[in-house]
Amino acid sequence: MKTIDLYSGIGGWRLGLNMAGIDVPYSYEMWKPAIDTYNGNFGTKVESTDIRDLNLGDLPDGIDFIVGSPPCTQFSFSNRGGSGDVNDGLVDIRKMLEIVKFIEPKYWAMENVPRVAKILDIELAKGGRLYDYRKIVNDIYVFNLNDFGLPQRRKRVVAGNYPLKLIQSYSKYFKNNESELIQNATLGNVINALNKKNHRIVDPNYNIKINASDLTDHNPNDYLDKEETRINQSLKEYHPVYNKMSFPDILDKSSRTITATCTRVSRESIIVNGGKDRFRRLSIRERASIQGFPINFKFGGKSYNDRLKMIGNAIPPLFTYFIGKSMLEDHDYAGVLNSLKDCQFKPKKTTFKDVQLETKKNKYPLKRKFRFAIPNLRFGSQVRFELANYTDRDPVQWKIDYYFGPSKNIMTIPLNNKLLNTLQKNIKINKTILNKILDSQQFKVNGNQLQLSWINGTNNVIKPFELLDALGETASNMIQLLKNENLTDIIFDIHKENIVNDYSLGNKYEINSQEICAGFLIGSFYNTINEN
Repeated sequence: MKTIDLYSGIGGWRLGLNMAGIDVPYSYEMWKPAIDTYNGNFGTKVESTDIRDLNLGDLPDGIDFIVGSPPCTQFSFSNRGGSGDVNDGLVDIRKMLEIVKFIEPKYWAMENVPRVAKILDIELAKGGRLYDYRKIVNDIYVFNLNDFGLPQRRKRVVAGNYPLKLIQSYSKYFKNNESELIQNATLGNVINALNKKNHRIVDPNYNIKINASDLTDHNPNDYLDKEETRINQSLKEYHPVYNKMSFPDILDKSSRTITATCTRVSRESIIVNGGKDRFRRLSIRERASIQGFPINFKFGGKSYNDRLKMIGNAIPPLFTYFIGKSMLEDHDYAGVLNSLKDCQFKPKKTTFKDVQLETKKNKYPLKRKFRFAIPNLRFGSQVRFELANYTDRDPVQWKIDYYFGPSKNIMTIPLNNKLLNTLQKNIKINKTILNKILDSQQFKVNGNQLQLSWINGTNNVIKPFELLDALGETASNMIQLLKNENLTDIIFDIHKENIVNDYSLGNKYEINSQEICAGFLIGSFYNTINEN
């Protein structure tokens, strides 16, 4: 059985199909770092090829299967918020469909991000741009690769003509028989396996053992500093728009999706506890194992980011193994699972140079942005108070903003002197204590100096997170002052004046009326004394 591998990347398709017993003599890829990795591991001589320019007449004969993963960048929601160039992405999908239609293999499969499932449904229908290829696409299905033992909750669509029901049966069999493959598919299992103190490392996915000294691309001591840790935690637990995520990532569950980028500060970066209150990102090797690559698979590329990209874009070989077995129409479920345990990968003796770890930036742009939720004034994705800088003003303005409503209907209430006067007139509280809490000396800031502190950590100047924490402590004191007050009507009236679209205020505003009122008082006071 011979296969063509289109958009082969570093070999996720080839590796899994080889383990299933399928030969892959023809591979096509354009990105040189991926090609170097592919050739270095498999001993092949693949050359850079723009698949869009492939001449159908130059394709090989005697092909049984075609597989491929056209670039997903233009379809991914992580690319510019899902605003990639779909038209450009469809060029590669159309080319793969053109090749399949020309060769007419027994089975074929095309993998991509889940969003492509809906795009294919539209474009293969009458009037769609792929309508001419509708008859060769029999199946479009979104898989969760964790169901096949991958230690990652990775969802991918596989479109084509392949034994879909048989692949689904594999997954159902594993679950019904409580397969160790599924039970051990956790982030913690990968980390524990690769960080043993002994001299032998056992692959968390396969029965492969190597000396610890031979394990490459693994530095578990790349710790984040306090600021990086704080930003990561805030982005995950108190993001201004999106729902809460765990910080650090939970070890006894499968990992979140491995992406092609992983900056030191990002909501999407997977962060684990490194011990002694230190936190770190995953190493390249840990990311590769979570993607199902053997621990002796080597990575090329000239930079750390090259390796992140090639791993994040790869299709996991642990999954392509099962696709391969289904194309061979192997119904021996127990045998399919047991043969995976015995799979061995023996890479060619290729040595790639080490790449330098990405380190923290020491220099930031003059207009470095700051926008974080204030402690004790965090109410989830729909209601939030934030401290933000406005660098398009001179001096730079550091302002407290209030937002409410869903992501598609975000509204705001100006926190200003008018609101402050309204609140002070309508709330019967101890004015002496109120004035003590609202301390103008503590919260009067020099916007430009604060910005310089945010850029380069200038000493002897309050830092943005210190200001944020001081505001959070003040919020706590204010909430205590208001705890016996009935503020529901006041809060609802203020919101109703600022609703610009049809939006019904729920019980969240009633339950948190004292906290929201505290935020109004602090925000309007702070903004008033810091008006430029």
